[in-house]
Amino acid sequence: MKNPFIKISPGGGQYTDSSCSINRVPIARLPLYGVEDSVEGKTVAQIFSTAVITEDIKQNAASLDIDLSKFTERSLIFEFVRKIGEGNEAAIKMMKKYGRRLGLIFLTLKTALPENRAARRDWNGECWEYWQSIKRIILVGGLTSGIMGVILKAEALSVFEKAGVEPYDFVLYDNASFVGIMGGASQLKADDGTFFVFDFGQTNLKRSVVRKHGGEIIEAKMLESFPSKFMQTMKSTDSRAFEEARKLDLYLKRCIFETIDYVGHNEKIGDEIIISIANYVCDGCLNGERGGYAKLKSLCDNYGEYLEHELLGILRRKVKVRLIHDSTAAALYFSDYDDSVCITVGTAFGIGFPEIQL
Repeated sequence: MKNPFIKISPGGGQYTDSSCSINRVPIARLPLYGVEDSVEGKTVAQIFSTAVITEDIKQNAASLDIDLSKFTERSLIFEFVRKIGEGNEAAIKMMKKYGRRLGLIFLTLKTALPENRAARRDWNGECWEYWQSIKRIILVGGLTSGIMGVILKAEALSVFEKAGVEPYDFVLYDNASFVGIMGGASQLKADDGTFFVFDFGQTNLKRSVVRKHGGEIIEAKMLESFPSKFMQTMKSTDSRAFEEARKLDLYLKRCIFETIDYVGHNEKIGDEIIISIANYVCDGCLNGERGGYAKLKSLCDNYGEYLEHELLGILRRKVKVRLIHDSTAAALYFSDYDDSVCITVGTAFGIGFPEIQL
C-alpha cells in the first residue's frame, strides 16, 4: 500500500515529519497481558528510550554491580552494555525486559486495537493499516548490536508467539554505526570525485571522506568523530534558542571545516556535501519544535542554504549542502528491502522508510 507517512515537499522531493514518529504511540490498551502489564496507559517514549533505561540502571545499580559514583549520566548506558557482554545476570534480565517491551510496542502497532487507534489522534486508518501491511522491521543503533540485539529480537518474537500473532521479520544489522553515513553517501549525484558525508547525531558527529569512481563508491574513510555538544533540547522560539544555536552552529562548522582541512588541497573536492542530522528535514529546513538541533531554526529558515553560504568563503566556490533526516539516511542504506521500516534504537526510536525518494 502507499506509505501515508511519506510526504511531498514544495521542492518536489519526498520527506517525513513528526507524524511518523512511534515515540508518541500510546498503549492505551495492551494487546497482550501477563508480559509487562505496567506499561499500559503509557507512550512508547515513556517505556523505551536511553533515558528510561538509564534511570532503570540507576535504580538497580546494586544488583547490576555498578558504582554510580564512577560514571557520568551519559556513560552509564555504556557500562550497562559492558555488563551484558560480561554475562551479568541482572543486566541480561533487564535487557530481556526491554525486549518484551519492544515486542509489545510492535504488537500494539500490528494489532491496531480500537483503543490504541483512538488514543493516537493524529493517525487515520491508513496509518494503522500501513503498520499492519509491512513485513519487515530493520533494527539498527547501538542498543541493537551484538548480544543485546539477539536478546531484544528473541524476547520480541516471544511476545508475538504468546499473542498468537504472525510477527514482523525482525532484521538485525550488527555493523550499524555507519549506516547513516553510507545511506547518505548513496544520495551523492556525481559519478566521480571526493566528497564529505557527515552524520550529526545526538551523541556524536561522525565524519567521512567518500570517493566515487564510475558511479560507484570505492572508498568511505571514517575520520575521528567529534562528541555532540550544545544539545540542550529547546524549541527555536525559546528565549535562549538563538544564543545556544550560535554556539551549536559554530561547533558544527568547526567540524566541517576541520574535515575539509583534512583533505586539504591534495585532491579536487566535489560540489556536494551530505549531512545526516537528528532532526526532521524538508528542503533544507529543519523542524524547530523538537530535539537538540531544533534551535538552529532560530538562526535561519533554511540551514542547508545557510551552510552553503558559509562554505562559499572557505572553498571559494559554491557547493550544494543536502540535509537528510538521520533515520531516513539510515533507511536509505536498505533501499533494496521491500515492505520494510528501519528503526533506529538510540536516544529514542527513530524511523525511516527505505523506499523514500529524496
